[in-house]
Amino acid sequence: MNRSQLTQETSTRASCTFSYGYDGGTSGGPGNPTSFKGQANTFNADNQATNTGNAYDGNGSPTSYQGKPLTFDPEQRLTGYNGTAQTDGYDGNGLRTEKQTSAGKTYFLYDGSDPVGEYSSSGQAMAYNTFDADGLVLRYVNGSSTGYFIFYTFDERGDVAQRTDSTGAVQSSDLYDAYGTRTSTAAQADPFGYEGQSGYYTDTSLGLILCTHRYYDPSNGRWLTRDPMGYGGGVNLYGYVVNNPNNRVDPSGYFDPIGDAEGGGAAGLLTGILIVGGTVAIFGAAAVTAPVWIVAIGAGAIVGGLAGWYNESQQGGGTADKVGGAAVGGLAGGLAVCAFRGLAGAGPKPPAEPPAPPSPPTTPPGTWPPAPTIGPPS
Repeated sequence: MNRSQLTQETSTRASCTFSYGYDGGTSGGPGNPTSFKGQANTFNADNQATNTGNAYDGNGSPTSYQGKPLTFDPEQRLTGYNGTAQTDGYDGNGLRTEKQTSAGKTYFLYDGSDPVGEYSSSGQAMAYNTFDADGLVLRYVNGSSTGYFIFYTFDERGDVAQRTDSTGAVQSSDLYDAYGTRTSTAAQADPFGYEGQSGYYTDTSLGLILCTHRYYDPSNGRWLTRDPMGYGGGVNLYGYVVNNPNNRVDPSGYFDPIGDAEGGGAAGLLTGILIVGGTVAIFGAAAVTAPVWIVAIGAGAIVGGLAGWYNESQQGGGTADKVGGAAVGGLAGGLAVCAFRGLAGAGPKPPAEPPAPPSPPTTPPGTWPPAPTIGPPS
């Protein structure tokens, strides 16, 4: 890895070694893959591939891609690939609801962003996909004569490794390189393969993968269109997971590398606030001593760091990313305690005790006070 970018991979199972090079080297730059598995690529100032057969419109969408004409709707969603080889339609949320190929039309039903149902133009159920909290679990195919289940097992990255039937018998095995090109010889049996656990949906007729809101091309490790988030997802609008596919996924097409660090910081900030609130609740704002605040600041940094590490783990981050998330979370947690300790210390002070009443006059020892005068005054 270099700048957390993949530079080489070797697979003993697939008997292959691939190398990758990016513009900017080790110091910076947009990270375009100028060398991708031995293929040289060129890019313009907008990070668009200028290889033969590629042309882009003013919105940054390819009107010609690898020599094939493409069309897009006003939201820059793919509507036509290579003429009528495939046409797509979408709903108001940007989810693909239909596609038309030479095999016919397919309609899609979603649970959130998960494609759970596929139907023919006549309304006949063609397939159901089941997801749990960890992602894809199984697929039920409604065959012409009888239906059947496909159960999936995944590798550590989330690629489909094997498909089994309802008896547990292995029906097929898959193998993919880091960027998603299939290295096993058999054809992909269904839409779920590379990062299938995360819901990546492969249109095998196109060789492209739909990640909810835009298409990804595993043959060159790039998105087909610009990031719908704009530059909120990074300087390179076409770059895929900052060239770190072994540790990151992007099932929505909205990858936000800055947001990962912000997530760790937010977790740390929340941790700090909770620690301050608990400390003040126990001791009272005015009664918290300096040693207690030091312990609270340390606890905020530690727990915030763990929260940042966990946040990066949930985002698929590697060790360097987790360390960075822990640092951001820890710093945010510690600073949050410091800041709120200052606010607590600056709060209203209890009123001062009233001054003690004056003591009565005293008579020196051994003396008597003068006797009162009796009788009328003279």
